[in-house]
Amino acid sequence: MTRVVGLVAAILLWSNAMAQRPVITVDATSPRYSTLDEAAKALCDVIAIPRMRLLSSPQEKELGGVIFKTTQGDFQISSTVPGMHDRLEFAARVPHGYTLAGIVHSHPTTLESGQVFSPKDVQIAKQLGVPSYVQFDAAGECRKYVPGKTRTYAVDTVGGPGTELVADGDALDLPQRKTSIQTVPTNTTQPLFTASK
Repeated sequence: MTRVVGLVAAILLWSNAMAQRPVITVDATSPRYSTLDEAAKALCDVIAIPRMRLLSSPQEKELGGVIFKTTQGDFQISSTVPGMHDRLEFAARVPHGYTLAGIVHSHPTTLESGQVFSPKDVQIAKQLGVPSYVQFDAAGECRKYVPGKTRTYAVDTVGGPGTELVADGDALDLPQRKTSIQTVPTNTTQPLFTASK
């Protein structure tokens, strides 16, 4: 048995028409990731738009997907779905025994207002009780908003009095990659280079 969870991201107004939303599920080619942030980074890499393309085509569409926690406790990413330029709507089919662990989408814009987690991004993450990850294409980075943990701040409501909460987001907790450093012997009798006339 599978469950279907409706998700709405960015600035979309809520819709009662679940049947009209594209349905995504676990990507059959998804490897298993040991941490939620590693899975989020992988999905952000899938939906990322290169900055040069973003600058030449500012009307790119948002892309999104979800992260599932498997029955073994690791994580898999979903297939992805395109949205409109500034909104995204889809439903996620959650396989039996899996749980929804996180939501991911892109902000394909160079506008300053698109470089933060929008009020709708913050609201949806709180409502679903899972972290939200955004691929900020202008900055070329993926950040996360964790309800109850990530700092939010108020901005003026567009078109009316009042304020709404937004967030800059937090860096992902990714394992440090080991690098190898080659050493050059310093007691060599051979010159490192030779000059010729």
